[in-house]
Amino acid sequence: MKSKSLYIIFFIFIQLLARINNAAANNYPWLQPGTYNKQQSIDSKITPPEDYKRIPVEKGSFAEWLRDLPLLPLNSELYEFPTKESGKTIKRKKENQNFHYAIINMDVMKYQQCADAIIRLRAEYSWSVNKSEEICFKYTSGDELCWREWKEGWRTEVKGSKVTKNKSGEKNNSREEFTNYVQDIINYAGTISLSRYVPRINSEQPQIGDFFVESGSPGHAVLILDMVKNDEGKKLMLLGQSYTPARQFHILKNPDNNLSPWYKVNFGDSIKTPEWSPFTKKHLRTFNSKNPHFLALKAYALLAKQYADTEEIQKEVEVYRSALNPFFDVSAFHFNLSQLLIKKGQIKNAIYELMWATNVDPENPNLREISFKMFEIIDENWNRCTNDNAYNQENKELCLFLDAYGLMRSGPGNFESAIGKYKKCLEINSNQLLCKLYLGELYYKVGFYKEAVSYLSDVSSELNYFGRGHLELGDAYYKLYGASGRARHYWSRASESLVPWVMEQADRRLKALARSK
Repeated sequence: MKSKSLYIIFFIFIQLLARINNAAANNYPWLQPGTYNKQQSIDSKITPPEDYKRIPVEKGSFAEWLRDLPLLPLNSELYEFPTKESGKTIKRKKENQNFHYAIINMDVMKYQQCADAIIRLRAEYSWSVNKSEEICFKYTSGDELCWREWKEGWRTEVKGSKVTKNKSGEKNNSREEFTNYVQDIINYAGTISLSRYVPRINSEQPQIGDFFVESGSPGHAVLILDMVKNDEGKKLMLLGQSYTPARQFHILKNPDNNLSPWYKVNFGDSIKTPEWSPFTKKHLRTFNSKNPHFLALKAYALLAKQYADTEEIQKEVEVYRSALNPFFDVSAFHFNLSQLLIKKGQIKNAIYELMWATNVDPENPNLREISFKMFEIIDENWNRCTNDNAYNQENKELCLFLDAYGLMRSGPGNFESAIGKYKKCLEINSNQLLCKLYLGELYYKVGFYKEAVSYLSDVSSELNYFGRGHLELGDAYYKLYGASGRARHYWSRASESLVPWVMEQADRRLKALARSK
């Protein structure tokens, strides 16, 4: 009787284990049903170093999902995406097999390189836990395509840098169609899009699911797959990557063999991986929507939309003005505000907002549309300035400003005249920051760096998050004093910009400064 009871208990245990494994298999849908084995996961196969324990993670979180990723048997060889030669499919081993510690049991899509693998893993997680509304990614161009659009039949057409959407597909919510969507995303996304459009981490402590990315062609990205901690609070992490050409996603060895495959979370100034170095804290990004900067911006955007839906224009204007006070580096907010001001007939202020939209983010992929609208309205009002004396007298500040702007754009031969016009503009309105910005930039171009510093400092003191202004002020100080603390200070401020282009430029200058020591 006792043996029978033990048998029943054992049978129930086996059934329960099978259920757990099958449930987990649903979380990794690229696997054949029933093939997932929790005993072959990262959690089970890669043990923490002595005196370290895995940190607690939330049930159902991206962190837990990554920790339970299935592994191929340890010591498996790493393969690249199959290629075709003379009509035959060739499965090619990676030339150097010394950099990976373990390989994730997951197929490789075409073009699935470093950033692409991270995109895919995030998409697969959201798909597997029924959070499909979260599946949205941006192309390098900045254009966004969400799974909810794709499954309704929306597709994109890419010509050069221009992306247009059209409803040319069929409604389809299948797994096969989901993989088609992911393949499309990774065709047009990469390190540049992840670096530009995924929030930076301001915290000193990254989390499982965060990643390092350095944008470029080539750039690189690695994902934090797991994390452990000891009683002293010291943390270690596992890093995973794909690479170029596309290859199996794998867990990296640590060049510091004493810790391999674990890396120190508190890594100091930079972290070295076997095939890419260095990554710094400024390369950290997170899919975690709890980032305070982006939560605040989202809140402003939602409130503005609420007022837009109820056609409360003045309240919508006030929201954007309030948002732009702490977060000046938001090109879209300036543009949206300009359109509201046009509706209210405040043309002068609308022009200024359009100009700020182009100034805060010169590499914005939507700049073409903004610039078109800006020059359209500038031309219209400049014609009124030149042909209507009454309008010119009534709007003297604006007319002087537009005159100066036209001279500045016409080339170095007119820089001196432009400087004179901007100064006259400031005599009318000494608080006109755009005039000060352009004066600073013009003085820099003609080699009068002290004057450039003077005007750019005024702009910087007023606009805490104007990264481009901080970048240019750092450049001017560098011209004056070389590798000074002031140049480093303003480049550091620029590196905290919400604008990816500005941030990247500042980081490059700071790196060059460090190398020159």
